Amino acid sequence: MNNVKQTYLYMGIVAVVSFCVYLRALGCDFVVDDRHLILANPWITDVKYIPLILTKSVWSFQGLENLSNHYRPLYLIYYLVTYHIFGYAAWGFHLVNNIFHMLSSIFVFLIALKLIGGRHGEEREWASKARLGALFTALVFATHPVNTESVVWVAAISELSFALFSFISIYLYISSERVGSLRYWGAVIFFFIGALSKETAAFVPPLLVCYDLLIRREPVRPIKAWIVRYLPFVFVGIVYLVMRFQALGGITPMSNEPDLAEGDIVLNFFPLVHAYIGKLYRPVNLIFYEYLDVVTGLTDPRLLGSLVVIFSVIYFAVVLRKRNSVALFALLWIFIPLIPVFHMSMLKGHPALAERYLYISTAGFGLLLALGYLYYAESSAGAKKFLTAFFIGLILLYSYGTIHRTGAWKNELTLWQDSTSKAPDNKYAFNNLAIELTRRGRIYEGIVAFRRSLEIDPGHNPARNNLGIALAKTGDIEGAVREFQTVLADNPNDINARKNLQQALSILGKD
Repeated sequence: MNNVKQTYLYMGIVAVVSFCVYLRALGCDFVVDDRHLILANPWITDVKYIPLILTKSVWSFQGLENLSNHYRPLYLIYYLVTYHIFGYAAWGFHLVNNIFHMLSSIFVFLIALKLIGGRHGEEREWASKARLGALFTALVFATHPVNTESVVWVAAISELSFALFSFISIYLYISSERVGSLRYWGAVIFFFIGALSKETAAFVPPLLVCYDLLIRREPVRPIKAWIVRYLPFVFVGIVYLVMRFQALGGITPMSNEPDLAEGDIVLNFFPLVHAYIGKLYRPVNLIFYEYLDVVTGLTDPRLLGSLVVIFSVIYFAVVLRKRNSVALFALLWIFIPLIPVFHMSMLKGHPALAERYLYISTAGFGLLLALGYLYYAESSAGAKKFLTAFFIGLILLYSYGTIHRTGAWKNELTLWQDSTSKAPDNKYAFNNLAIELTRRGRIYEGIVAFRRSLEIDPGHNPARNNLGIALAKTGDIEGAVREFQTVLADNPNDINARKNLQQALSILGKD
């Protein structure tokens, strides 16, 4: 089989595998934010809303008072197009997600082929090995269970879309022969499209700089050449920021005050990095809406374990710098896209660990594994057979894990049941499970789940307020009043609790 046919064969394998492992998702319902962004969003039903979509935040369709840090105009455009093709059919939105993932997997293959094959030019034997390495890279990305949240959750289309356009930008850039070529300008344009899908596409230029330094080995001087090379990327980035500022009234108009002291924020940076690394090499017990169990002291063994892992990675990077620049680039591909998520104000009160943030990083992880395979498989025929069997087994194991994990996303009830079963101390998951149970008319089961959330954290006012509403639905108005009063005693400015209390007192004739 000639080189071209083998390349297309491998691309076909990647496309089929990446799509088939998520076939089960076509039977999944809308969950969590999907209901608001799709079912309750008039902006996706008519093209007349496109000017608003392009000039407002993602959540502005709910009213001007709904401030947001999310300026992702193409986000709702994808929904608008999908709605006009499939209506409100959930399977149609899932199909679009699957197609985005399939296309991303193909471009991961193409990028890996460029990176690995570039080491030895077009030498026939190595070219065949490079295609095999690229195949393994793309299959790890396509099947890795940690990507389930990104692909199966309809609301994660922002993750999928910015990833796809970022991959296209990277591929075009590393394929371009010179600044100013058609592929170079294509890289700039697709970077801009990626940014309009999600702001974290900002990782692309730094990764391209790493590519130029490590793989192209571009000389640092003259500086003018670097300015010319990256000025278009900077320019479209500024255009995006101007559009963002005009739409939001600021770059980040909403801010979350961290619940941790400054010292604890520093301490927990290391466990957070470790937690994300762990999800890559050990994608088990995956949980939606997971938050970090924070470290509060220097003697906590979790801190020591995190430091050991992180410094091991740093040492590994130093070794790679001398031996294999492509492998070092793969390592940077894992961590550079994660830089925006190391935001420590997310550590308490919000889910700090989101699987979807690893979507781009799994491609770098796959490349690193594939390079390891190619390096050690050359030592002997026996090693090659063993490693090939290992890699095939790994892909099969990942595929099984992804298919199984997709089942948890069947509907909102199964999703929160899965989360609470794996994280019995997650107050947010129990609160959301209770909300879904009461929505389905299973009010008494919901009350049990609300009480469980409050057992975990008696000060979790959203759960207490929801418990009051559920009690009122059962006719226990006095119990509801007690819950609302408890919320207001803790937070007198809680508008929802005050309104609910007034309604409850009115029913009792005590208004």
